[in-house]
Amino acid sequence: MYLLGTSDDCLSSSRKACQPLGGWSVWATTGDSSWSWSDARHSFERKTAKGAVALMVPLTTASFGHLPTPGADSPASGITSALAITEAIKRQARNVEVSVFFLVGEYTGSIGSSRFIQDASSTLACEVFGVESCLKLAYKSNLNFTSVNFSNFDAIVALDQLSYSDSPLYFHVDQRIDQASNIALKSAKKLLCNMQIQKSKTNFLYSSPATTYIDFLEANNLLSGVNKTIVTFSRYDEFYNNPHVFTPSDTPSTNRQLNVESIIEASNVVLRMILSSDAEVKVDNDLLQKLWYCFSVNFSCDFLNVSLNLSSSTPSYATNKFEESYSDVTVMVGTALSKIGMRPAYTAAISPQLKIGEKWGPPWERSERVDYFNSSRYTLFVSSLFNKGNGARTVMLTTASVGTFTLFTGTFLCGLLLFAAFHL
Repeated sequence: MYLLGTSDDCLSSSRKACQPLGGWSVWATTGDSSWSWSDARHSFERKTAKGAVALMVPLTTASFGHLPTPGADSPASGITSALAITEAIKRQARNVEVSVFFLVGEYTGSIGSSRFIQDASSTLACEVFGVESCLKLAYKSNLNFTSVNFSNFDAIVALDQLSYSDSPLYFHVDQRIDQASNIALKSAKKLLCNMQIQKSKTNFLYSSPATTYIDFLEANNLLSGVNKTIVTFSRYDEFYNNPHVFTPSDTPSTNRQLNVESIIEASNVVLRMILSSDAEVKVDNDLLQKLWYCFSVNFSCDFLNVSLNLSSSTPSYATNKFEESYSDVTVMVGTALSKIGMRPAYTAAISPQLKIGEKWGPPWERSERVDYFNSSRYTLFVSSLFNKGNGARTVMLTTASVGTFTLFTGTFLCGLLLFAAFHL
């Protein structure tokens, strides 16, 4: 999907290129995030230390209309949990390097994670023309992502929808990982089971940044022999338990089941797993409570004291189009990272189907090579179930063929029911 001003403007425009859906992802690390260019190797230098930990969180959310999307359960609960866990690791385990990634557009085609992982793990097209070419257009001086080495992460943990108190905590493991030979994952699963955390029934989680990473490994024939803990934590199993997720009612003022205690519990579990600790290690409850208020209730909170271009202080996490300036949510997360002693970096998230020609100028072209990871996954399919209130229960990314089949099947059944109602 591409945006000129609105999606309608883009689709009706005669222009060949539109502003892509996306924005700016924000991330930070306790290691060295500054980018460096090696003239000898004619490439960027990767700096992530071996044994590092990566936390990955959606920064924006899906929306079922043009109304504000307060996004308390998704993504605010994951954002606040990741910040609290990062601060706790930084304070309690200084020998562990942790990187935390807040990625835009995860529920609309995994835009942020697919762009970041691809760019950070591959030779950039602009490197052929030298570092000056990489400083132009979307990257400009935001090249810190080139310092990341995903091969050196021992654990990649995704966090999403952690605040819904009526559901237990689950961990998701992708079926494509060879769990028999993955010693790190075995150890993590044993620890989680000892803490009575349930393993989900899912074999494949469509909207997780961890899944995008596995997609990348699979596409590049790197899955065999992987010895990493790659999991996603959530308070849903096969279906979303929060009936108000992705709606204007995804806010603690409307939905009392969304609370900070559930996030604290989940964060402590994740912290113990990352540190492989049988002893009790905990996040800073006071910090997490303050962050939860800021990200779920009031963007203008005193704790972060951020100057934003807001018409309302009510949080809204809708995915934006890619622009030069940072969105309010990106600014909020960057400020929160600074608050816990981290140095935020920003990376442009643009659609993987876009490429830039050798002249590095507009218009951006649509790539003829659409086999990006297994790109058929990046098709949005939404199923809404109504139960007393107006709420979505299932949103997933699936193949175009499955989406098409579901559409035609649903249309046929609706027609059949209408025919029966009027003729029987």
